[in-house]
Amino acid sequence: MAVHHKLLSGLTQMASLFVEQGAAMKIIVSNFPIPPERMSGFDILNVAAFIFLYRRVLDPLVSRTRKTDNKGLIELQGMGIGLIIAIIAMIAAEIL
Repeated sequence: MAVHHKLLSGLTQMASLFVEQGAAMKIIVSNFPIPPERMSGFDILNVAAFIFLYRRVLDPLVSRTRKTDNKGLIELQGMGIGLIIAIIAMIAAEIL
């Protein structure tokens, strides 16, 4: 029961973080204000899009270039690619 409670509190904290970030940001697109509550929805859509791109584009591309019986990337390599994308996103956020 304690583990379940800690898991739910962690998920709640992550969800509220996006709302807090959205409240601190100035989110206006073409004179249309986006409510801070929608930030968590953008997160879900981005994760779904990247999973689709990874499964349909990156994984088949890697399996074709390797020409082995192994299908695509192993999990550790996928996590490494995710970290590289996160680093590039942080650099872009710093520059902008």
